[in-house]
Amino acid sequence: MTPLSKKSSSDIHDLKKYRPVSNLSFVSKLVERATVKQLVDYLEVSEFMPKRRKHHSTETAVLRVLSDILTAMDNQQVTLTALLDLSAVFDCVDHDILLSRLQSSFGLGGITVTWIQSFLTDRSQHVLFNGSLSIEIMLLFGVSQRSVLGPLLFFCMQRRSLTPLHHSDCPATPMLMIPSYTSAQHAGIRIADSCSPVGHMC
Repeated sequence: MTPLSKKSSSDIHDLKKYRPVSNLSFVSKLVERATVKQLVDYLEVSEFMPKRRKHHSTETAVLRVLSDILTAMDNQQVTLTALLDLSAVFDCVDHDILLSRLQSSFGLGGITVTWIQSFLTDRSQHVLFNGSLSIEIMLLFGVSQRSVLGPLLFFCMQRRSLTPLHHSDCPATPMLMIPSYTSAQHAGIRIADSCSPVGHMC
């Protein structure tokens, strides 16, 4: 793993300013890409995730949210939005919880779950920084950053926690929104209840 600075202006001595990026082999990414293709096709057919839309970006998602808010205002409805800034999200994924949710919430099983379990477990890493190599440690939690399969697995992890509300389709930035309440008090109670499971995501 090679730590990369999040910003060129960041303090090089502040470890929190670095992003841990895994150096994965070409063959590994090739296998992951084939796996992601099959999983995404299954999730779309089963309506567990929205169908992919070409030429749609985070800017498109922001415009969609803005449009929903303005529509709610026109209808004199209350809109509350909760933006969840999850720190080190890829590092906090609990493998056992993820595997359990893949089976219970997405209907996966058999060789598929067995393969994903083998992909997640018995992984190790060491850090290369300024020409020095750290000792090797086992990875008990998390999915690899810059991997092809990692973002999809995190999507499945957070999707289970955010299902009670309308939310964004961006896996790394969960967003909850309530656009259809006429009472701010009722909307606040609903969004508080719906946010509570997020603490048990990892």
